[in-house]
Amino acid sequence: MAVKIISRTIEDTITRDGLKALPETLVTVGGMAIQLYAQNLGYTNFRSTSDIDTETHERMSFTEFVDRIAVPIMDQLPNYSIIPRKRRKAFELKVISEAGEELLIHGNRHSQKEYALKADIRNRELDNTHYIQIDGAPIKLVAPEDIIVTKLDRIIKNVMRYALIPEHKNVTQLNTDRIQLFESFDNAEAEDIIHLQLNKDAHDLALISKKDIDPDYLFEAKKDWPELKRLNDTSPLVRKVAAFIPQKISEALS
Repeated sequence: MAVKIISRTIEDTITRDGLKALPETLVTVGGMAIQLYAQNLGYTNFRSTSDIDTETHERMSFTEFVDRIAVPIMDQLPNYSIIPRKRRKAFELKVISEAGEELLIHGNRHSQKEYALKADIRNRELDNTHYIQIDGAPIKLVAPEDIIVTKLDRIIKNVMRYALIPEHKNVTQLNTDRIQLFESFDNAEAEDIIHLQLNKDAHDLALISKKDIDPDYLFEAKKDWPELKRLNDTSPLVRKVAAFIPQKISEALS
């Protein structure tokens, strides 16, 4: 079965409308947060993503997600069709424009155990958010330092598990790789998916390092991610990962 490819950047009207419609309780994370910081830095060539990922302090049932998140967004976007859906790892809003364009908005969905395990990390992240304006509307974002540690955590885990190393790729090549992967998704190997993720994370890490970084907060955030202790290892794989870490980040983490 063919996988529908949704490629969105903050230059798309549907994306900007979606971001501006988010309730104050939601914090934008993931690829869209990267795009917002990139725009704030003056970049105009963005790595595309399929969705707006969000987090919130509260653990919600699907019914609560619809009442507290979906309905307010529907009220803000009367010219769009919005379909709430329950996914395995997230609650989802499928936003469809009158022209048939699509955007996905994802809200966190945690089991009680998952919610409790990461409560301290999540609360710290949500208490240290930043704001960036989109068309005069304030958008709440996870801090750059928290993006850095989560990207590093995933890079290290994937490198150690699959023995793959990120490649230096520009935005155009990453977007092409993503489209090609989804076009052949039914036949894609796990290694192909992980390699694309690695390259995206390495790109995002380099980009977010151009922001002003609070070294004290970065060091504090690092403590919550035990995998980052591997950066002190001397194994060849870890050394290759370290080579991808921008100097400003390396100095703050040391």
